[in-house]
Amino acid sequence: MDDLVRSAEAQNWPAKELSVDAAAETAPDQAAVGAESDARSYLAARPLQLDLLAQSLARAFERTFFYGRLFRKHFRGKQVTPELARELFFGLPFTSKEDVVRNYPNGFLAGAPHTPVAYFESSGTSGNTIHSTRSASFFTKGDLERDVARRFSPDLAITSSDVVVNALPFALTSSGLGFMQATIAAGAMAVTVDSGSMLSSHVKHIELLKELKATVLVTSLPLVYSTLLQLEGRDPKTEFASLRAVQLCGLATLHNGKAKIRSTFGVPVFDTYGLSEFGATTFTCRAGEMHIHEDDFFFEVINPRDGEPVGNGVGGEIVITTLTREASPKIRYRTGDFGMLHYGRCECGRRAPRLDVKGRLRDAAQFGERFRLPIDFEEILYRFPAVTGLFRLRYEPIEGEGNRLKVTITADVDDPNRPGLKAEIEAAMRAEISPNIDVELVRVGGAQAALLDQSKFANVRTVKSAMLDDKRPQEWLVTY
Repeated sequence: MDDLVRSAEAQNWPAKELSVDAAAETAPDQAAVGAESDARSYLAARPLQLDLLAQSLARAFERTFFYGRLFRKHFRGKQVTPELARELFFGLPFTSKEDVVRNYPNGFLAGAPHTPVAYFESSGTSGNTIHSTRSASFFTKGDLERDVARRFSPDLAITSSDVVVNALPFALTSSGLGFMQATIAAGAMAVTVDSGSMLSSHVKHIELLKELKATVLVTSLPLVYSTLLQLEGRDPKTEFASLRAVQLCGLATLHNGKAKIRSTFGVPVFDTYGLSEFGATTFTCRAGEMHIHEDDFFFEVINPRDGEPVGNGVGGEIVITTLTREASPKIRYRTGDFGMLHYGRCECGRRAPRLDVKGRLRDAAQFGERFRLPIDFEEILYRFPAVTGLFRLRYEPIEGEGNRLKVTITADVDDPNRPGLKAEIEAAMRAEISPNIDVELVRVGGAQAALLDQSKFANVRTVKSAMLDDKRPQEWLVTY
């Protein structure tokens, strides 16, 4: 069965009779896994991680109000040993974002209120910029130091000769600050331009990237910069001749998306799965795989129906447990993101699990017997070299046909009048996703004109939702 269907059924999305697709159950790197085939077998083979897990469980139970109540029946009167942690961990209840919100502000704080040195909260999914999301996350000095050490990949190797332009948000989120501190800690020059605003437009970012001879660009939407340059007939590879890497954070990007960025800028792409609740949790190796920082986090991917870890390379909801967090430990925290874990030795030689992230479960839509995320459209679209980068999805219910959706994809291409291009892209989309898909080809900058207008570019939510115009009734959307 398609893994996103399994997740959707568990979240009470529209259900129907579903066929079984055996190929979807087969892990892509199954032969290389060995003894580590899921989260349980991984943990059983890693005594260091098991010991760290036991310490984290004890810290959360003994020092936080929330877990002191939640785990009372599991740990009261017991010493939390690695053996006990291994026995009980996968039966412990999950933590949700709602739990964090309901226990705002100090329910997850492990220690006295004066202990933390930093407060962050997630940007939320409602686009609310007026009130706090109440998803509090505290960091001690030690927490911040560990996050700084995790921000850049060791294979990227930031040095004092680098100039790092940091175009991530800073308000209440840990991402911009974390990469800035990591840049300074490496002795490199930190150029903190934020994520785009009236005071720091993308046009200004481009000027700084060129004039300061930036070597690393940290951003969630690099193709915004290339589009602005292409609108003026300029080539990013020429304009940013000193650039040696693009560091992504904050938006799901898979293989074809990263390949598009590599070909556009002519440099390697490094990705980090970062959340305000945790900081940086992964790094990208020289082989292009995103590895878990396994000494600080334990990852599961679960079937939301029964909470059981799924197998190697099988998709489900990403769940994170902190192993070294001092101020705000999280145990089995459901992120609401869809992804896959891959076990076994990587081409780079590391054995830390590898993660693919496909996006938010709430953005999934049903097409026939399967559910799809915006990134599924992106991966097809970016197969075509003529697509320059930015695009827009529009979902509209088909009147009188239940949950069926009409999809319109507007995509930037180098030549909208190129013979056969529109038909070729439509054929691929219709064959692989749904027959109810139309493709509109526009010149560079046409698909996201509002995004490129800085007066419209107000907040993080604008960035995260720019690619999807979802006209479905709100009851379709899953909250967690």
